[in-house]
Amino acid sequence: MANDLINDKSEVKFAKLLFNKGTDDALSFNCLIKDIKQEYVNFVGMSDYTDQVSLGAPIDIKIYSTNGIVAAEATLLKVFKNGNTPIYTTTYPSPYEHTQKRAYYRADMHLPVTLLVVLPNGATKQINATTKNISGRGMCYISLEPEFPDYFSITINVKFKNRFVVTTADHMYTNPVRFNDSILYIHAFKFTGIEPEDINFIVKECFLHQIERKRLQS
Repeated sequence: MANDLINDKSEVKFAKLLFNKGTDDALSFNCLIKDIKQEYVNFVGMSDYTDQVSLGAPIDIKIYSTNGIVAAEATLLKVFKNGNTPIYTTTYPSPYEHTQKRAYYRADMHLPVTLLVVLPNGATKQINATTKNISGRGMCYISLEPEFPDYFSITINVKFKNRFVVTTADHMYTNPVRFNDSILYIHAFKFTGIEPEDINFIVKECFLHQIERKRLQS
């Protein structure tokens, strides 16, 4: 089953490589999976750590897809660069734990979002907001309003740079948060009618957003 997840056809798949587990100089970084062969896997590094890893080193790997997570072990075979992009080649990962539960990468992306709320009496209420964070599973936004209205249904329209994602949703909770000297409220939602291709798109956008943030910080 774990091997099936490593070889699945999910559009979005990435990994976290961990070297020197349990030591003070442990090195962990995110990668995209470039290609999977019978004997090895190539990972594209989002940052260049080629001078900090050693050939033959054991690696703990977590492989993420929209179908779950595989924890695995491998050995570093080769390191090279395609232009300025580092490539890490490992032995084919040997899985030791497989999580079937869907796990969606979450990012603090601030995107315009419109919520169309159908109230129990049939009236509609439109809420325009900005996401605080988003994943393939859901999103949240911060508001001055301490409560989210009772509803019959919710339709969410999230605007990405080159695409809209529209889905039905359920309100999950509202929690107070402190901002400077004020109390605001975070409203969280679970996507209920989202299409698989939209899940893949959101997960990919979240991961690429994190890559860009870390690139700018480095």
